[in-house]
Amino acid sequence: MDTTIAFSADKVSDDKLKKARLEDGFYNIIDGERLSAGKTLSVINPATGKQLAIVPDLDRAQLDKAVSAARKAFSGWRAVPLRQRKAILTSLLNKIDEYAEGLSVLLTAEQGRPLAQAEWEIDLLTKAFGPALGQMELHEKEQEIPHIGQITKGYTPIGVIGAISPWNLPVVLSFAKILPALLAGNTVVLKPSPFSPLTVLRISDYIRELLPPGVFNVVTGGDDLGSWMTSHSGIDAITFTGFACIGKRILESAAGTLKHVTLELGGNDAGIVLANADPEKIAQALFGSMFLLGGQVVSVLSASTFMKPSTPGRRRNWLLLLAPLKSVMDLIRRPC
Repeated sequence: MDTTIAFSADKVSDDKLKKARLEDGFYNIIDGERLSAGKTLSVINPATGKQLAIVPDLDRAQLDKAVSAARKAFSGWRAVPLRQRKAILTSLLNKIDEYAEGLSVLLTAEQGRPLAQAEWEIDLLTKAFGPALGQMELHEKEQEIPHIGQITKGYTPIGVIGAISPWNLPVVLSFAKILPALLAGNTVVLKPSPFSPLTVLRISDYIRELLPPGVFNVVTGGDDLGSWMTSHSGIDAITFTGFACIGKRILESAAGTLKHVTLELGGNDAGIVLANADPEKIAQALFGSMFLLGGQVVSVLSASTFMKPSTPGRRRNWLLLLAPLKSVMDLIRRPC
């Protein structure tokens, strides 16, 4: 299957697109090997509205293959000492950092965000989140409980983790699921968003030879693929980030196999404006905080509480600010 891409460079410089290596194509990773599929999905460059790349659209049998690979790899991976798992994950982060420039360009091309924000996301993973995770320890703890006796508290891996990540922070929110699961001795099947899967697929291709086959698998597809994962008897836990209404459907689907489920659902970040605040000094920051990633992230301002201003002049100034602020918030807080 030809996975080379068709793209338009009319709004992105040729030099930058070369760093993204679009011509290499994009593949799923199952059991340590590249996999294409008979069906494909288009990934659109939001800056041009044109096709940027194609990715595999997996069927149920190919998902079964990924889950089977993860189950087969689980016993060996959980037996790897924690210190060694940490070393392997550190090598993954180093590999990602090695290709950070091209990955940032690719992330900008598939998602439309400014390049500086794409660079920030890659650095957040490789220079902050990843190294911090590497400091985590999983010590056993022994204690004496009255009327019970000696208790030993330990940590054991769950098994195969099905991870479903969103489009708005695809790299960080994917690897915030993958890395802790791998560190704890689990194996993973990841489904990134079909709207922005390219950077995650490229990273997965870079790191696939650093992990034993089957430990980390990445699959792409539409809504059916997510439903197959949440109901799959070979997946022991689901971790999902996205809309609350989808989270409810995942709980219903996962109940049939009594999976562990972790949901990070959309929320509201509130701003509290005190009575003595000067609108001229804070208005720009207040408005600006609403537009990170186009407002499509739960950490942007989406609700505000205003304390009653203390003077008529302040009340008038705040009324001038509130009308456009409310209009923008109503657009951002769309129902699921």
